[in-house]
Amino acid sequence: RTPDRPLPFIRYVLEHCSTRMKWQALLGYLLEISATAADTMVTWSLVRIVGVVASAGDQLWPKAGRELLILAGLWSLRDVSYRCREWLERRYVPELLNLTRRLLFARLIQQSQSFLHANFAGVLANHVRRAGDIIASLREKVQHNIIPLIVRFTTSGILLWSITWKFAIFIPAFLVA
Repeated sequence: RTPDRPLPFIRYVLEHCSTRMKWQALLGYLLEISATAADTMVTWSLVRIVGVVASAGDQLWPKAGRELLILAGLWSLRDVSYRCREWLERRYVPELLNLTRRLLFARLIQQSQSFLHANFAGVLANHVRRAGDIIASLREKVQHNIIPLIVRFTTSGILLWSITWKFAIFIPAFLVA
């Protein structure tokens, strides 16, 4: 039986996902986390480069070379992680949409004859189509909005903590405010 509530329905869809699709989604989330953390740390790296340039004197390139390599590594990690995540999304998201629609259609054809006669076929088909779009939209909001926000605040908090714990208190205070 297909659940009627949103969270049980999401759990129901996830139970019917293939193992490959689950691993692709998990890897996509991990790549989003690494890309967002690297993106946040690019600012930290730029600050370190400015500090080296300001204090290097005659030894600019030997001292700045390491920092420039760190910056290049962070940019590369960010870009590669984003591209790999996008590639994975192109593989499992359409399958997730089709699975959701198939599950809903299976539920729809199990309805009574009187239910099917009382509702327009186009309206029912539109509900099935929109439900798949809603699942995809929810997945996109979590992966592209919620996870990056959490990772940015966490990474920023860790970087601020490395400077002084007093700066790190700013992050939770900002979230509460």
